[in-house]
Amino acid sequence: MELLAGVINGQALADFKAGESVVIMGDGPAGVLHARLAAAADAGPIYLADISSVRLQQTRVLLAGDPGEVLDGDGTTFREQLMERPNGYGCNQAMVACGAPAAQELAMPLIDKAGV
Repeated sequence: MELLAGVINGQALADFKAGESVVIMGDGPAGVLHARLAAAADAGPIYLADISSVRLQQTRVLLAGDPGEVLDGDGTTFREQLMERPNGYGCNQAMVACGAPAAQELAMPLIDKAGV
């Protein structure tokens, strides 16, 4: 319950809007909950990014049929993967859902110029 409460609080602070693109760094339980709540707020497209290929495979199964795409790699390719998407820009918002300090640094270049 505490994890879900923390995710709900983060979502309230982020205030995702319908149609806003979101990248979520970390695809563990908190990241998956963030993706589902962002989808419930009609945000999208939604991207989950992580460097663990094993967890990304699990995430693909958990999110099957849900809005959202998985970005995988060593972290250096996340921005390149976003640029290949239809809008060709970064995301409106980034949510870091893991404890790795590097995830915060990797999230910053993924945000569009007007993003938060």
